[in-house]
Amino acid sequence: MLVQVDGMPLPVAWLMSKDLSDTTLKSFFRCVSKPTENLPRFVPAVVLGDFDPAISTAASEVWPNVVYCGDFLHFVKANFRAFKQHGKTPEEFSCLLQMLQVLFYSPANSYLHNQCAFHNFWMTHRSAYGTY
Repeated sequence: MLVQVDGMPLPVAWLMSKDLSDTTLKSFFRCVSKPTENLPRFVPAVVLGDFDPAISTAASEVWPNVVYCGDFLHFVKANFRAFKQHGKTPEEFSCLLQMLQVLFYSPANSYLHNQCAFHNFWMTHRSAYGTY
């Protein structure tokens, strides 16, 4: 887990476990967020993860107002894996990366428009990937 202090992200907790079930994650999140003698209860505004549904579920149960976001690395890796299954060319890979960057970094007010354009483009050029 990271916290932001004066604009700088600092690591504060790690979980290394073979069991990443929502039960384990909830226990970890509760432990991390317990108040101590010197610190108030830790309640994040945003949790960043790797698109694992267990992380999102556990975070929202422990911190009901948290926003869960997937990180760019895992976003691109998941899309590349799906893209590889449906054929590719170097030009298409380059195009995909550029379009994923636009989509991932879209402000909230233009995200749906960009998502629609992304989907329409890939449905036309690689429909099997577009349905992913």
